[in-house]
Parts: sequence; C-alpha cells; structure tokens
Amino acid sequence: MSRKITLLDGAVGTTLWNIAEAHGVPKIPVWRYNIEHPEFVGELTEKYLEAGSEIILANTFGANGPSVKHSSDYKVAEVVSAGVKITKNILSGTGVKTCMSVGPLTQILEPYGDLEEDECRAIYEEMIKAGVDAGCDMIMIQTFMDLAMMKIAAEVAKTTGLPVFCSMTFEKVGKTMFGNSVQDTIDELTPLGIDAI
Repeated sequence: MSRKITLLDGAVGTTLWNIAEAHGVPKIPVWRYNIEHPEFVGELTEKYLEAGSEIILANTFGANGPSVKHSSDYKVAEVVSAGVKITKNILSGTGVKTCMSVGPLTQILEPYGDLEEDECRAIYEEMIKAGVDAGCDMIMIQTFMDLAMMKIAAEVAKTTGLPVFCSMTFEKVGKTMFGNSVQDTIDELTPLGIDAI
C-alpha cells in the first residue's frame, strides 16, 4: 500500500506573535494582523511556502463572531476575507492550497454552558461563508475539545462542497476535556463525509 504524505504548516498563532515581537508590535488577537499588519501574515505564508508546505492555513482560526466583536470593531467577513486573500495571493501560481482555519468557540455548548446549538451553528455559518466567498480551497476545523461543537462546525463546512479536515485536541489520558475518545471522534465524523480526520 503506497501512501502520499502531504505537508501542512503549524503554530500559526505563536509564529505570528514572534514575527510581531520582532517588529516591535504587541501581541493582539492574531486575526487582527490580517487588517492591521497584513505584512506579518504574508511573511508567515512565505516562510511556510519556502519550507515546503503543500497546504497553508489562512490566519482565520479565532475570527468568529463573538471573538471579533469582543476585541475589535471589525466585521467577521472583513477579517476572514482578508486572512484568506493574503494567503491566496501569495500562493497564486504555486499549486499550494489555501486552507481556511476554523477553531473552537470560547463559549461552551448547552447543557454544560449557555451556548445554544442554533447560535453556535449561526456563528460558524457566518465565519465559513466569509472564507468560502474569499476563495479558500479547503477547510480545516482544528484543535477542538468538544466533539459536539466540532460536529456542528463540520456540518456547516460540508455544505460548502469543499474538502473538510478535522482535528481534535486530546489530554494525556487519550480523551478530550469533554470525555471524547479518538473512536468517538471517528464514529461521529465519518458519516458526515469528512475528507480527513
């Protein structure tokens, strides 16, 4: 059985903070750099391109409605669109794909928290639509700890027709903070037609 290994990037947020620090710019929510310092995001994209990444994540991980509203006067669409377009423009003509990055929300779903499923879905619909409209090639839903929340984001992403990847964050005991195992993740996401887990 032959396998093809595809190289992505990694540590987008912390690397952006390092770039900002090197330029004497303070740490802020990294999605704000899409608008306030797009040159940092471009520099990061170029570094990953030079390193051999075949798929590069746009700087959109935490650019969801509640976070954007809490930390700026920007609109989700402008932040996400800027992030995707910066990466896409640098990768133009290289064959390297631009992948929208979608992270978990800081709120917790009912019954453990106050976030209702419909509200969660609407947040991801707004965010993912902005990335698709900006021309991302695929969607990575990443570093989730709550499988229920990931499933909502994945369902929204699958409606776009683009390839969808999912990754979760596990504790040393082999389960997420919410008690989800690797097998739980596979069992819940496989029927959705996720392209990679």
